[in-house]
Amino acid sequence: MPTTPIQTTATNGASTAAAVAERTAEQVQDLTRRGLDRALEVSEKLREQALRAGDRTKSYIQDEPVKAVLAAAAVGAAVALLVRALSGSRRD
Repeated sequence: MPTTPIQTTATNGASTAAAVAERTAEQVQDLTRRGLDRALEVSEKLREQALRAGDRTKSYIQDEPVKAVLAAAAVGAAVALLVRALSGSRRD
């Protein structure tokens, strides 16, 4: 049975749609791969920054133990006052 122009058009349209879908899937995979690579890079940079900050903190505590203790006490007092103020406002 010979194909009609409508059947030919439908077949061509289906082939085109399949090719577009395949290209789209490849693009999605590429974008996903690049996104994961970027996330790994950022994660590694953050990890390195955290390690450096930890090292700097250790050095500061070793170099300035009195200042470090006073700073920690000041931060602790500020947090305690903040918690107290927040809990006091709830009682009213």
